Amino acid sequence: GEFPNKKWKQYSAAERIVWVAVNEKPSSESLKSYSNLEITALERGIFILEVIVAGAPLIGLLGTVTGLVQVFSVMPSIAESK
Repeated sequence: GEFPNKKWKQYSAAERIVWVAVNEKPSSESLKSYSNLEITALERGIFILEVIVAGAPLIGLLGTVTGLVQVFSVMPSIAESK
C-alpha cells in the first residue's frame, strides 16, 4: 500500500503505472492493485475541489445580488434630487 520511494511522486501517475508494467513485469492483478493505489492518491484532494466548484456559482450570485441592491438603492435618491 505504499510507493517504493519518495522520488516516485515527482512523475505523473500514468508514467509510474507504465514504468511498473514495463520494468517490474507484474501479474495483471498486481498491476490493477498498483493502479488502484495511484487512483486513490489522485483522488485525495478531490473533495476540496468539489466544494470550491459547488460554492463558486453561489459566490458569483451573491456578488450580483449585492451589486443590484446597491444600484437600486441609489436610484431613488438620484430621482428625488432631480
